[in-house]
Amino acid sequence: MTRVVAEPILLSTAFETAQKLAQQPAGAVQASKRLMKRASRDQTATAAKIEIEEFVSRLQSSDAKEALAAFFAKRKPDFTQAKAAPPLRVVQPSAIE
Repeated sequence: MTRVVAEPILLSTAFETAQKLAQQPAGAVQASKRLMKRASRDQTATAAKIEIEEFVSRLQSSDAKEALAAFFAKRKPDFTQAKAAPPLRVVQPSAIE
């Protein structure tokens, strides 16, 4: 997306943009698309890795232990004695691969 346009001119603007792109060298357009998708893919992979690490951390937390104990004891959980979650570790995109 390069800009926001009013709905009445949306289709014509999209068509004009498509025509301009079609006049560009196909290899350059494909390379641009590949680069844009790669950035998105890298961000998604980084976010997924961080989410998995956080999920595993939460499963091992005192909150999770209390929740399971309360569930099996058929009582309401008491989270007042639970420890705070450790700070989230930042993962650099290069560390994923």
